[in-house]
Amino acid sequence: MVTQHKPTQHSKPDFSFSTELSRESDDYLEHALRYLQKQQQENINEIFWSRLGQKPSFHGAKVLELGCGLGNLSIDMALAGANQVVGLDLTVRDIEIATINARRNHPELRDRVEFLAVDLQDYPTGDFDFIVSKDTFEHVLDLEMILAQFHRLLKPGGKAYVGFGPLWHSPYGFHGNAFGWNFKNRYPWGHLFTSESEFVKRWNRSTTSQISSFADIGLNRVSIVEYKRMLNACDLQVERLQVNRSTEFKSKVFWMLHHIPILGKYFAHNLYCVLSKDF
Repeated sequence: MVTQHKPTQHSKPDFSFSTELSRESDDYLEHALRYLQKQQQENINEIFWSRLGQKPSFHGAKVLELGCGLGNLSIDMALAGANQVVGLDLTVRDIEIATINARRNHPELRDRVEFLAVDLQDYPTGDFDFIVSKDTFEHVLDLEMILAQFHRLLKPGGKAYVGFGPLWHSPYGFHGNAFGWNFKNRYPWGHLFTSESEFVKRWNRSTTSQISSFADIGLNRVSIVEYKRMLNACDLQVERLQVNRSTEFKSKVFWMLHHIPILGKYFAHNLYCVLSKDF
């Protein structure tokens, strides 16, 4: 494991980076395996489906997952009876680990699941019964394009199940990690009080992978208001759209607070929706 600097006392939000942020491969594999184990132990997929109302029937279905990461949800859908599952992600090493995990632990799914490091725009064929995306939309820089691709790839009557968070303006919208590396802001909403230029400086001092903006590490900073606007304006029909889906008491309080004009976006921490394509 990569050791971390012990947090020091600061008068303003402090981002604590790994001491060797650029040393990735071996430590990330360990991180990935722990993450997969945690998902299995905590039944994270079932939580995802419950927040969307229910898990659809995947029997005989053709499914695409956008932002599949390490592939746990894609495997879940294949085990639920999907005839074909395609997991797409732009992070090559996640696709490699997802493929290794599927081959080693689910050889019976060899002909039904594949993982590809392919941009959604470049995926050629559609006719999917379902498109599923978990914890990805908060990283997408061109969401309107992605929604247009959903419309292209879904068959008539097909549905998209999408859930994501934490949203940028929520207490921990900074996410606390990127590319498998922990770097934390110890203060709720603290990332909103630290300038982008200051963050970029700290990141670039900690790694050889230089960045120039939050977008370079996949944080789009889109507000709940903009998400709702884009979802309602796309060519898909919004069947379900709910904010702050969680059983935690804090989430219930935030659900009430997120209705406050102007300030509400600071209390919207996740969004779950079901979209459909007309026949």
